[in-house]
Amino acid sequence: MPSFLSLAGRLGTDLQSWRTGTVILGSAGGAREEIVGQDLQRLASFFDYISPMEYSALTHRGQGWVERLNRDLLAEVPAAKLLPSIEVGPDGPQFPPMSLEDYESDLKAARKAPAGVVLYHLELLLDDPAKQDITKRIIGGR
Repeated sequence: MPSFLSLAGRLGTDLQSWRTGTVILGSAGGAREEIVGQDLQRLASFFDYISPMEYSALTHRGQGWVERLNRDLLAEVPAAKLLPSIEVGPDGPQFPPMSLEDYESDLKAARKAPAGVVLYHLELLLDDPAKQDITKRIIGGR
């Protein structure tokens, strides 16, 4: 079940990060709709933000995944509603490390969405000065 977030009185929801037409577990080609019940057009009509969980390292998708996924999603969701959520690094020792190059690539791709970017596991960002520098350079700020 997706979670909900509220940003300054606006509503958003997390979205499973399967590309349109993904076939999983014998689905007919719409795994997001069939398996997790996320009808993107219906969600977009209600929520102010759609926040796909675009965790390329956790899902072993590699560089370019965020760019490809957002391109697919923008065919179904207005650009102003797309609020990508990317990972800063591995979510535990069982996952491979996320290189600086992969983080930078994901952040640049996510940053193209006009609604902004959600960074997953801020603690990992606060513990990594190199990723902080990349974030400041791409997003701006302190």
